[in-house]
Amino acid sequence: MVSETTIAVRTLIALLALIAVFAGTIVLQVYLSRRESRWPGLVLPILSFILALTAALALMLLTAGPGTLTVTEYGPDGTVINTQTTEVEPEPEPGPGRSVGETLIGGGIAFLVANIPTVIYTAIYCGEREKFRRREQMKKMNIQDLE
Repeated sequence: MVSETTIAVRTLIALLALIAVFAGTIVLQVYLSRRESRWPGLVLPILSFILALTAALALMLLTAGPGTLTVTEYGPDGTVINTQTTEVEPEPEPGPGRSVGETLIGGGIAFLVANIPTVIYTAIYCGEREKFRRREQMKKMNIQDLE
């Protein structure tokens, strides 16, 4: 049996590793946002948004209420051998099988929470691009002053 101290140490190590990964992605975002082309700086915000959307949809699908489950069996040549449809009923206890409203609210909250990195990456991108624009304007002004 694993002791509580071991669990606490493992949790702390996992948390520190997660923080290190997030800090690394922030450094990467700053680097990509400072590039002359604007597209590299948009990679992480777009990937983060897609990940958040996927997480929210997965949560909504996994906690959806009753419905049907269809399993289709295909042969080696691609023909349908067997199709079986089963009615899926939620558990009588609280948990999976929420109403549509609860599912949408839960998915919306998950989407907002999962988009926190997207907001951070986008803020870094906008800040770095603004600095880049200022530097470019200063270069143009210096060239005009020399003429």
